[in-house]
Amino acid sequence: QKVTQIQKAISMTVQATGCQDADAKPWRAHWDYQIFKIMEVQYRFGLESLNENLSEMKADLVLSSKQLKLKPPIEDLRTMYYREIKSFISLPSSLKGLEGAPHIYKVMPEMDQEVIATVFQKAQDLFAKVEQLQNSFTPWLVVGLMPERVQELVDELSDPRDFDLKLRAVKAKRKE
Repeated sequence: QKVTQIQKAISMTVQATGCQDADAKPWRAHWDYQIFKIMEVQYRFGLESLNENLSEMKADLVLSSKQLKLKPPIEDLRTMYYREIKSFISLPSSLKGLEGAPHIYKVMPEMDQEVIATVFQKAQDLFAKVEQLQNSFTPWLVVGLMPERVQELVDELSDPRDFDLKLRAVKAKRKE
């Protein structure tokens, strides 16, 4: 939107001075380079904080076929996540600026390859944490895989004090 306003201001100035549009190309190129500098800083900042600013993705842990699985599967989550990263990374290639030097915007991702590598490393770390979290629930599968035994244990707890005593034992065990 701001670029459009600058574009209009340049066009009005060119018309008011009676210059040809071709004569204003160096001036437009100068302003493209100035806009590029601003955009490059914002692009780098956006890349550095990209993993914190992407839209939240939700997944459920479900017991299916005697296995704990993510719904949607982790492969789908990865695909969606990397698609959003790709979309952000490719933003500069769609910029035209003031059309004085539109080619300069396309090199922006190349200039920030180190930061882009960090973005992908953070994504890998994030999915490793998701898998680690998923694996941390594996011991609780026993409850889902043996519902009859769980029901027997619940039936044994006839008195609320029994339940309280067993709950405290579980909490103590968890602290170990």
